Amino acid sequence: MAEAGGVHFIQSQEAWEAKLKEASAEGKMIISNFTATWCRPCKSIAPHFHALSLKHPDIVFLKIDVDQMPDLADEFDVQAMPTFVFTRNGNRIDRLVGANLRDLERKVAGHAAS
Repeated sequence: MAEAGGVHFIQSQEAWEAKLKEASAEGKMIISNFTATWCRPCKSIAPHFHALSLKHPDIVFLKIDVDQMPDLADEFDVQAMPTFVFTRNGNRIDRLVGANLRDLERKVAGHAAS
């Protein structure tokens, strides 16, 4: 299910695998935002993550609730929320833990340019 602006909410392993396959076929990077409904920092950064998805349509932006997808959160060693994981062609290339907007913008811009 896609939110406006290209942020896709991943709610199943099948949806996750489909987005990985789609991004890989299109040569796009994925930024996965591991979040939780009860997480205040997650709520504060969410509108900025959405804005970044509008600014960078060449990147696939995903939102993953750790309570709905605990196995995926474990796979990516998510210990705190929000955690942003950057992947390309199935390989993890970067990560950011915490709701630091400046760092998130810097990492997105840096990877978008590469």
